[in-house]
Amino acid sequence: FPTIASPQTLADIAFENTSDTELMQSLVSGTYGFPGGGTNGILLHGNVGAGKSTAATLIPDALEGTNIGMNRISRELVRIMSSNNGVGLLNQIDSMCSFVNLSGDKYQYFVLDEVDNLSSPAMHQLKSIMDSHMDRAVFIMTTNHLSKVDDAVIDRSHVFGFTRVPPSAWLPSMQRVLAAYGITNMSNSQLLSAAASINGSGRQFATCVKHLIKGYYEMFPHLVPPNLSAP
Repeated sequence: FPTIASPQTLADIAFENTSDTELMQSLVSGTYGFPGGGTNGILLHGNVGAGKSTAATLIPDALEGTNIGMNRISRELVRIMSSNNGVGLLNQIDSMCSFVNLSGDKYQYFVLDEVDNLSSPAMHQLKSIMDSHMDRAVFIMTTNHLSKVDDAVIDRSHVFGFTRVPPSAWLPSMQRVLAAYGITNMSNSQLLSAAASINGSGRQFATCVKHLIKGYYEMFPHLVPPNLSAP
């Protein structure tokens, strides 16, 4: 169940509004000219557990047009903590950006989780590195505290919020997971009622759908497919 319930592609990510969903689709489709025009960052901000980190790890695959899980893409996932938040880290990133990419990928990707934990000098240097490698690197960043991210970094990024995700945004993912368990006849009104309990949390999404599956087959035990594993 955890594997099925986890987002498989960016289509499974619940954004705050249709505009954000459409913008992300444009960015990864290549029709928006990203990176370019002075922008090579994607910044995801919002509440804890909203799915920012999961979304961030899916973006490189979407931009490259590869299958999820392929490891050939040149990417670095950095969880920024007090032990690795200084200019030394940014110097390493700058050095990695400077190598000629011989793998055939379009760009190098840096997923900076909790980017607000960077020290002030490192945050300032990040802006400069984004400028220096505009045509060869994409920076995908997450934060729970947008106010702590330097305005210059924000200005070089497309910003997506996850603080007010409506229940309706979860419906496609709910339908996908339920279908995997043989349930295709729940109405949108039933799903919306259940989705109200999610409250913007990806973790609560899994709990919500698990309860729906459990309740459905307790009500209709004769419909349980013989090859179905309990969630």
